[in-house]
Amino acid sequence: MLNLGKTLIKYLWIRFFTGNPYKIVRFEDLAQVPIGEEVDVPESYTYFIKKEPGDVSVFLKPINCLYGTPVYRHKNNQDRFKKTGIFKNPDRIVFSLSNGFVIGHTGLIYDGIHRAFINESTKDWNTNLSLSPYTRLLNFPGLATLDGITISLLAPGAELGFYHFLFESLSKMHLFSDVMDVANHILINGPEASWKQKWLVRAGVDLKRVIWIDSHAHYKCEQLIFTNKLVNDQMINQWCVKGLRQLFCVENIVTDPLASRSIWITRHGSGSREIIWEDRFLRQFPDIDRIDLSILTAEETIKTMQEASVVIAPHGAGLSNIYLCRPDTEVIELYPDNYPFQPCYDRLSSTCKLKHRIMYLDFQSGGAGYEKLVELIETFHV
Repeated sequence: MLNLGKTLIKYLWIRFFTGNPYKIVRFEDLAQVPIGEEVDVPESYTYFIKKEPGDVSVFLKPINCLYGTPVYRHKNNQDRFKKTGIFKNPDRIVFSLSNGFVIGHTGLIYDGIHRAFINESTKDWNTNLSLSPYTRLLNFPGLATLDGITISLLAPGAELGFYHFLFESLSKMHLFSDVMDVANHILINGPEASWKQKWLVRAGVDLKRVIWIDSHAHYKCEQLIFTNKLVNDQMINQWCVKGLRQLFCVENIVTDPLASRSIWITRHGSGSREIIWEDRFLRQFPDIDRIDLSILTAEETIKTMQEASVVIAPHGAGLSNIYLCRPDTEVIELYPDNYPFQPCYDRLSSTCKLKHRIMYLDFQSGGAGYEKLVELIETFHV
């Protein structure tokens, strides 16, 4: 009750004693043209630019766990992720806003005249957007102005996560394809990093136009162009995969069906989900190539993934690149014991027609699961 009272007082203070935005509205509420409006009115940048219907994703096969017991998440006494089913993908919408404001690294956008945050601009991971720290700010960060056309590629999690940067941020460029070249500014989640730059360059982005956005960023944009969330959580759809392949000029090459290259994507030095017995395992299978994707160029990454017939990796960002693999590639995703199962890569494999299996192993000693992995790899004749 005390917290509710504090929240109400803060809301009233923001609404009546500041000029800050205090409500969340749908974009259509801002873009409506008054009934009977005359022709001779000032032009506006506030409108829908593009709308495309989202298709469906179909996942009919449950996960194939070869060893260990998957740990499933639950929320509100329900499964967080469905194991199979038919799922509706988001409709894809491009918005344009006159004198639009963007605040913070999540991509939250607001309209200053209506003092309203735009619901479609972003989502919070764990709380309703109305409870986000940004939607309840009393004192906003310093404001900078951007003239001309500004495109936002901002997405929650894209500041540090390659998966989010690739599938939830860069995929927007495919929808912006007809306006990317004329944009004066491109907003991208900071911090600036080489692993982001190499894929931006591969996509043809002029880095001089990029503004790296952090949690304290606050911009007013003459014309701000942005999208809704284009992919569901943990569910990369066919549109996204096709768009990224086109964006990076990845051709569907026909490889030798008898060719065999097995790769191990290492997480050595990452600080999380590192497999201690990695060296021992690779000594046992010298024909498996250890790949550190962090040191490869975008071109080298594409070539490596297209050549692979078997991909073995601990759960993590490196598996985001399997969308570059040829159909029927074997993907073996390794989880540490007791780690919550995340369906993103299993579903990505399904979308790309790959053969996906998971194993739960002791990342410290290997345990009995180590021998199970050895048996599996031996069946691939590596």
